[in-house]
Amino acid sequence: MLTAKAIQKGRVVAAYAVLAGAVVLAYEPVRRHDFVSLDDNQYVTANPQVQGGITRPSVCWAFTSADGNWHPLTWLSHMLDCDLYGLAPAGHHLSNLFWHLAGTLLLVGVFHRLTGAFGPSWFLGAVFGLHPVHVESVAWVAERKDVLSAFFWMLTLAAYAHYAQRPGVARYLMVVTALGLGLLAKPMLVTLPCVLLLLDWWPLKRLEPAPVQEKAPAARRRARRTSFPARLARLMLEKAPLLALALASSALTLWAQRSAGAVKNVPLGYRLGQALISYVAYLDKLFFPRRLAVYYPYRTGTPSWHVLAAWGFLALITAAVILAGRRRRYLLVGWFWYLGTLVPVIGLVQAGTQAMADRYTYLPAIGVSIMVGWGLWEVLHRSIWPRRAGVLMLGVLTAALVVGTRLQVRHWRDSLSLYGHALRVTRNNYFAHLLYGKALDRAGRTAEALEQFRQSVAVKPDYADGWYNLGAGLWLSGAEAQAVACWYKTIEYWPNSRLALNNLAWIRATHPQDQMRNAREALVLAERACALAHYDDPEPLDTWAAAYAASGRFDLAVTTAEKALKQARLAANQELAAQIASRLQLYQQGRPYREPPSPKPSP
Repeated sequence: MLTAKAIQKGRVVAAYAVLAGAVVLAYEPVRRHDFVSLDDNQYVTANPQVQGGITRPSVCWAFTSADGNWHPLTWLSHMLDCDLYGLAPAGHHLSNLFWHLAGTLLLVGVFHRLTGAFGPSWFLGAVFGLHPVHVESVAWVAERKDVLSAFFWMLTLAAYAHYAQRPGVARYLMVVTALGLGLLAKPMLVTLPCVLLLLDWWPLKRLEPAPVQEKAPAARRRARRTSFPARLARLMLEKAPLLALALASSALTLWAQRSAGAVKNVPLGYRLGQALISYVAYLDKLFFPRRLAVYYPYRTGTPSWHVLAAWGFLALITAAVILAGRRRRYLLVGWFWYLGTLVPVIGLVQAGTQAMADRYTYLPAIGVSIMVGWGLWEVLHRSIWPRRAGVLMLGVLTAALVVGTRLQVRHWRDSLSLYGHALRVTRNNYFAHLLYGKALDRAGRTAEALEQFRQSVAVKPDYADGWYNLGAGLWLSGAEAQAVACWYKTIEYWPNSRLALNNLAWIRATHPQDQMRNAREALVLAERACALAHYDDPEPLDTWAAAYAASGRFDLAVTTAEKALKQARLAANQELAAQIASRLQLYQQGRPYREPPSPKPSP
């Protein structure tokens, strides 16, 4: 006959199985999805270092490259996938799902151990694993860093719970190791030491005074020495090595973002206002997950009362949480978890051009779920409703989340679907117009692509990428003069656009029509493109050589073309090398190069 303990254990195992099955059911469609053009090329499909798999040079590259973040473990994860699956997208998507599922189940286990309450812990895992706002982190191959770092976040929590139960050096080193690995996957974990301090308050209660059984003067002195400030100071000192890791990761991330040009110069006042609005907007998306998009553009001219209303709303919740937090500590922990873990991505340092992103809620949403989950648990325990009512509520919630997530997952099946959906659920989304236009162009729908590029620059007239792609589309359609005008617009708004500079220089140097050529201008444009490429990119060097030949300076044309040929061969670009060698023969004969109108090859 089964004991009550065995029955309870069986129920727990069954609950884990149900949750795992629900997560797999919600995300199962990703195995049929393609890569998308946004960042998947940078991380996998157009990255030769990653496609080469795990080798000694690729490992060195992973630890030294900067693409806006420093995350070598994420690079290694993508390399391993390429070793296992090649460029078959199903394997890469299922790896994301695996890490997400592992993090979800680990989250349930950690909070069950920390609090002893399985019901709200399961609720926590269900919301984390199944909320539609988290689809971006799971269904997007390029967001491997989210699901991988979240797994190590949960592992750090588990190691810390183990350490807090019986502190020791070996157990503390497990915490440090788990945090270090998480930071190697994504710097989002820089706030985790502060979260551990929150967990010291609840549920670990490590800030509570040790009980004093005697009233002797010595005991009272010991009690005074362990006053609340002293206990807090001790626990903060305990986190010092973890904070040091977080600060080192923050410094490396800032270096990587600045190196990649990702840090944008946005006025501080505007950043602060947008941060307040984003805090409220993320709450709205967590409770009412609708109109979710891959990109949310900045809204210019936000009324001041919106910022003031957001500040007042957040201040009101904070005050209420502080007042209620003495008796219901989970409210204080959950709220400050939410506020604190969003700090690195809330826009105080503006990295990228987006106003906000669904993926930024991946870990912060846990804080809100703590507040709701333990709040509902308390209500159910104080009510006359039977326990089955709570189980039924969880079942209905889980079913709703599965349906909502599957509906959101379908928008990630390919680039056309993803960007088309973004345009349907947002307004004035110049970036989505651009991405949709590129996807249409790759699908051979040139006329529709041109219309999207036109809408992109209509929404944002100073958008250099929009002008460049509109120019490329017009050039392929035979509208040469309009294309050239678009590329001049590109360098007006982005003077360092190597592609636009190179295209214009090539046209001014090699176009067969006299009115389109201008050798002097071609030299200036080509030299700027070469300087931006540090004089080692074969394409602008090839253009510079053609500009020298167009101006009659054949000695310099030959020298520059020889250098371009050398760089093309070093890059193993045999097609370009053959073209340069053919042009070099012309320059050696004292003849310039002319070609029919066609765009220079460009990525």
